[in-house]
Amino acid sequence: NFLAEPTNLYDHLQWQLSLSVAPEPIRNAAASIIGNLNQDGYLTADLEELAATGNHASGEIARALQLVQTFDPAGAYDIEVIPVATNFDRVMEERTLVANPDADFRGRGGKFIFGSTAGFFVRMVWRKLQGRFPGFGVACANFGEPVSLREWAGERGLNFSRLDRKELFAAVEELGEELTRRIVDVVPVLAVPVVSSVLVEADGPLDGEAVKRRALEWLDDARALGAHIAIRDGSEAADIERAVQSLRKRRLITEREDGFVAAERQRPLLAYYAASIQQLRTHLERKRADTG
Repeated sequence: NFLAEPTNLYDHLQWQLSLSVAPEPIRNAAASIIGNLNQDGYLTADLEELAATGNHASGEIARALQLVQTFDPAGAYDIEVIPVATNFDRVMEERTLVANPDADFRGRGGKFIFGSTAGFFVRMVWRKLQGRFPGFGVACANFGEPVSLREWAGERGLNFSRLDRKELFAAVEELGEELTRRIVDVVPVLAVPVVSSVLVEADGPLDGEAVKRRALEWLDDARALGAHIAIRDGSEAADIERAVQSLRKRRLITEREDGFVAAERQRPLLAYYAASIQQLRTHLERKRADTG
């Protein structure tokens, strides 16, 4: 197998060409160039001849040559992809992320965008000057197990340089699914997403103690499934309480006489934060069921 044991310059360059996102005419011209290289990497035909015999435009041949010259000629070539999972207590562009462009931004141009952004910035600065700015909460990033493209392909008997377009797309899709699984494996669990999940799933209002109890139970279940809890040991209850107050101050939840509920107009935003760990729990439960 080529990726496990690289054979020659042609296979190696063809593999890199198969991973290229260049337009198809440029890729075809590059394939003609690679096919006319000797083992020392020198062309055995001039560019005009290649253009004529391969029915390539002169501009396509020139661009294809530039593309091939960017390839690594070394035989032991490999690509390692490192999965990275992030999570946040608050995303600055949160409301934009859950907005409906047709309903929320129709007829609003650059002045609206600039004005709303500037207004948000001024409010944050004013709160900072008054000593009332609590910050944006916690952000966390975890790194998953790297994927060696050479090893991954070798285990499946794949030679990227010899796959047709349909087979290549299928292999890339499978690789994408593998990377997604590794990313979800290491999603960090934070207090705000946990509280958001508890309140989104609740059938009715929950008082502060009920929210804290359910959130702590959620953390215990997630930890038992192998989740990465990004909350300091011994401070989980306090962090849950701070998360509740943070969501209340941001008006994502409302405190009533009978407890806390998701603010109806802000439910999509609360669900956005909850989704970051709900997918994780579903993934971990399925993983545990598969392993028996």
